[in-house]
Amino acid sequence: MKGKILLVLLLFWPGVCPLSFQEVHVKSGEMAVLQCPSYREYSDGDAEVFWTSHTVDEMKLFNMSTSAEQRQMGVLVHGRILVILRASVNHQGNYSCSFRNSSRRSWINLRVYTVESKESGKMIQDSKTCYTDKSCTLYCHDENILFDTWNITRNSTTCHKEGEPSPKDGYFSSVKKEDSGIYTCTWSYLYDGQIYNMTSMVKLDVQPSEITKKAVIISPENSQEFDVDLDSTVVIDCKAVTSSDTDDLFWLSGDSFVETNSTLPVFYNYTWVNSTEEISMTASLVFRQVSEEDLSKNYTCKLQSDYETSFVTITLKQNDSTVVIDCKAVTSSDTDDLFWLSGDSFVETNSTLPVFYNYTWVNSTEEINMTASLVFRQVSEEDLSNNYTCKLQSDYQTSFVTITLKQKAVSHLAMGLCIFLAVLVVLPVAIYTMFNIILWLQKNLGFYHRAPDRETASFEDSLLNRNSRRP
Repeated sequence: MKGKILLVLLLFWPGVCPLSFQEVHVKSGEMAVLQCPSYREYSDGDAEVFWTSHTVDEMKLFNMSTSAEQRQMGVLVHGRILVILRASVNHQGNYSCSFRNSSRRSWINLRVYTVESKESGKMIQDSKTCYTDKSCTLYCHDENILFDTWNITRNSTTCHKEGEPSPKDGYFSSVKKEDSGIYTCTWSYLYDGQIYNMTSMVKLDVQPSEITKKAVIISPENSQEFDVDLDSTVVIDCKAVTSSDTDDLFWLSGDSFVETNSTLPVFYNYTWVNSTEEISMTASLVFRQVSEEDLSKNYTCKLQSDYETSFVTITLKQNDSTVVIDCKAVTSSDTDDLFWLSGDSFVETNSTLPVFYNYTWVNSTEEINMTASLVFRQVSEEDLSNNYTCKLQSDYQTSFVTITLKQKAVSHLAMGLCIFLAVLVVLPVAIYTMFNIILWLQKNLGFYHRAPDRETASFEDSLLNRNSRRP
């Protein structure tokens, strides 16, 4: 298989087809569950998925055709789900998955911790804030995996704080300050006569009941304009802070509600974080591909609260400053990867960053055309000082190209034109000012010369004539 890379500088932003990256934390000796993200054209059912392990052991390919060997190794694979029955440090590392006839690959980083590990705190997946003398229920993160395929059944669930009895079903009828701490939730599963566990952690923070009521949008600003490019993907975050979990944050397009259906051209996502004294809410307005119609509309983020309702309205404005550099490659394998590096660091696919990249591909009869589009929202001095590398990672041959950005110098013709225009503007003003100064001097300092009247001129002429006749 042979890869070719071609760079093309474009002033537009093509469609988005990003790669996926996840991180999974698991306790040593417990069950680890990895899920391959689904794509629109592939179902969640029996789609054929190829899993690859890039761990300390040699690379091993897991698919449905080697199920007996996988069970012997303590690994179960079915479609999008890979289960490691008892994870160890040897399982730690990167895993990738891809669907048949797809060049898109998703990556999952599995981190295995021991009880003594300093990094075991990263297993805390949820946090909960409750208030003294109020009821409180802990909800631990559940993978919610359907294990019917392997006859795996849930045996029991416990949630406890170290050294203390666990509350029934994680429920406190009247929570106290001393109930604060880290709680461990353990799910027990039965498979093939053996018990396997999964652990999740939740942090409980108990605060005084007296809290200041607030409900305010902190960004964006009202009447703010956002510079965008036509046909580009744009995400605008509306962030609010409130003290009530019944408040609602959402987007309007004109007078119509924007929906949360991610298949629509314009939609929004909603997330929230419950911290010590307040609830941070984010409603992310997403434009899949900015159109002329989007530029003509007003969009309003509204915070609906029993305490105080507020809103901000924003508009989109077409921008000329975005730079897109397309790295194009041709290959014959759908397992090859095409991506960008900034120095030695990976460029991410997060479109909210100042510099990111998009990935698209077209699978033709004899080859696969791949494009990784490096996007600079607004080129900075730091961008000019960095090297950017487009890398084609292939099992056959790895190749790369490195580029730099250079600030475009102002041409002599443009500079001369600027000087000429400046002279045209300044010179008439200078002449007019000088003329007024001269008139003022003549009038006020006695330099003003008055023309002689008709009688005076005749008298002077007669004197001249008389003198001229004298011998």
